[in-house]
Amino acid sequence: MSAAGAGARHAARGGASLPAAVLGMVGALAWLPAARAEQGQPDGPPPAAFDVFPRMLVQTDTVVAHHGANAPAIEDGTTRPGFYLRRVRVGLDAADGDWRARAIVEATARSEVADAALDPIAGEIDRGRTRPTEAYVAFAPHKAFVLSAGSLRVPLGLSRQVDEADLRLPERARIITRATPDFRMGATASGDLGLLQYALGAFVVAPTFGADFRNGGVLDVLRLAAEPVGPLGVAPQLRRHDDPWYRWWRFSAGLSAFYATLPGANEFGLGGDGQFQWARLLVTGEILWTRQAGADRVGFTVEPGVFVVRDRLELVARAEWLNDEVGPTSPVDAWGGALGATFYAPSRHVRLQAAYTLRRAAVGSASDPTGGGRTAGWAVLRATFTL
Repeated sequence: MSAAGAGARHAARGGASLPAAVLGMVGALAWLPAARAEQGQPDGPPPAAFDVFPRMLVQTDTVVAHHGANAPAIEDGTTRPGFYLRRVRVGLDAADGDWRARAIVEATARSEVADAALDPIAGEIDRGRTRPTEAYVAFAPHKAFVLSAGSLRVPLGLSRQVDEADLRLPERARIITRATPDFRMGATASGDLGLLQYALGAFVVAPTFGADFRNGGVLDVLRLAAEPVGPLGVAPQLRRHDDPWYRWWRFSAGLSAFYATLPGANEFGLGGDGQFQWARLLVTGEILWTRQAGADRVGFTVEPGVFVVRDRLELVARAEWLNDEVGPTSPVDAWGGALGATFYAPSRHVRLQAAYTLRRAAVGSASDPTGGGRTAGWAVLRATFTL
C-alpha cells in the first residue's frame, strides 16, 4: 500500500491450513470491485462525489532451499525452508472532492529483518506485529500540492516509495531495510510539478505506533525527484507496451536528505537514486550514506532487468553492498547478489515471483571472529494477490 503523494509513480509461519486460509480470504474478497486505482496524488480533477475503494494485499512465501551458514546478520525476509504467510494488509481508500483518506491494517507479517541490529531510525513499525501501515487524511486540491497527516510512508529514498506488491525482487536491498524506516506517524507536504516531484515531511522516529515526538525523537525528511524526459514514477515496470511513453527512453534522478533528533546522538544522511527505462529494459540504482556519533554507514544497490515476454515475464538481477560502519569491519558488512523472475497476470492483481539471493559476510560474528567470508543463499517462491 503506497503513501499519499507517491502513487503509481512510484508473522505468522504457516502450517498446512494456511494455503486454504489464503485462498479463502482471496475468494471472500473477489466480489469487491477490482479497483486498484492510481494511488496517492490525483492526476486529474478530483471526484465530485464521495467514493470508497477496497484495498488488499496478500503475499505468501515458499522457501525451497537454503544453503550455507546460519547468519541472521546478513539475511533478510524469509530464508528457512517452509511455507510462510509473508504479509496480509486490508483496508479502504476514500475520496470526497479535494479530500482523501486511507486506512490500511497489516493483519499479520513476518519481520523484514531477522537480525535486531538496526539503525535507530530504521525498520518497520512494531516489527511484524499487527499494525496500521497507512492511516491518514489528505487535502489534495491539485496534484502540485498534497497535505497529509497520520501514519504515512516515509519519503526517504526510492525503494521505500515502492509498494510491497510492486517490488521487482521479494525483498529490498539491505541498505534500505537496515537504514531507512517504512511507515511513521507524521505529516507531509508533497506534489507533482511535472518535471519535478517533491516531498517534505516531519515524523516520529520511534518505530512503535502511537509514539510521540517527546519519547521518540523527530525525523525530518526531504525528497526531490526529477523526470526530465518523460514520466516514470516509482514502479515503471508496470507500464504496458501500449503506453504512449513505452518506446521512449526516459530517466529519473532522485535526492533524499534527512535529519533525526534522537534521545541519544542525532543522525543525518543523504541518498541518491536513479532509473533508466526504454521499452522492455529497466535499470534502477540507489545509494545511501548516514552518520551518527561520528560513525558512517554506506551502502548501494543496482537492479537491471528486462521483460523477456512483453508485459508478462521480467527477469531482474541485483548487486548490493552494505558497510555498516566505515573503517571497522562488522559481521553485518556484506556484499550480495540476487536473480529473480516475476510473472504478471493480465489483470496485474496476481503476480508470481521466484528469486535466489546470495550473501557473503566480510567477517565472522563476535563469538567466531575467524569466521569471515561466511556465505548464505536461499531460494524463494512468492505469490502476490492485490486489490
